[in-house]
Amino acid sequence: MNRKAYIGRINKVIRHIEDHLDGDLSLVLAFGLEDGRVRLHDPAGYPFASLPVGDLIEAGKTCRLQYGLYPRDLVCHCWAEPVRTRIPSSKEVYREAVRYFREVYLEMDRDVVKHNMKTGPDAYDALRRHILGGEIGPALQSHLIHFAFQLSARRSLDYSRFFRDENPELSELKLKQAELFGNCHCLAVRGDWRAVGEELPRLGETERRFRELLFRE
Repeated sequence: MNRKAYIGRINKVIRHIEDHLDGDLSLVLAFGLEDGRVRLHDPAGYPFASLPVGDLIEAGKTCRLQYGLYPRDLVCHCWAEPVRTRIPSSKEVYREAVRYFREVYLEMDRDVVKHNMKTGPDAYDALRRHILGGEIGPALQSHLIHFAFQLSARRSLDYSRFFRDENPELSELKLKQAELFGNCHCLAVRGDWRAVGEELPRLGETERRFRELLFRE
């Protein structure tokens, strides 16, 4: 296997390496096949992971997708070889990214109306009230500690670096988000959920400012 492939959505490789941890749905990059084992990168924190092909197939069998489009236990992963079709300039990449960000926000606005969802600052406020009201069970605690907070901190840092040259203000807001997500992660690991709840309004305000600035761009 000399070519790479994106595979997903699957239960994260972490679940198939450490059985006591439940996995979240993920996209992984497979880049090698050696003696019946797939070598891949899992964004859950397992670079250069090695997994038997059979386990990878099992990871693709999930009834945990929330889209409501798939029969139970269907192998609903997709395989796609990434191929570069053009080499855009950094400014073109930036403009396309901003356009994509806007489309995502507008799609979320439609979902708010269609599905009665909460997004952005409203979602942070709902989570704050949920936590401060003592309504946080083991499943939500595990999701926030092992997935949401740490992944959001990493992604915010990635976006901060991406925006740095073309829009320092957006970059600074994403850096602030990374710091706040990191704070929430540390507080959650310590079990100080009240402090987590008190930190969430700052995340909501940072998200509001980021969106406002993005649409002024």
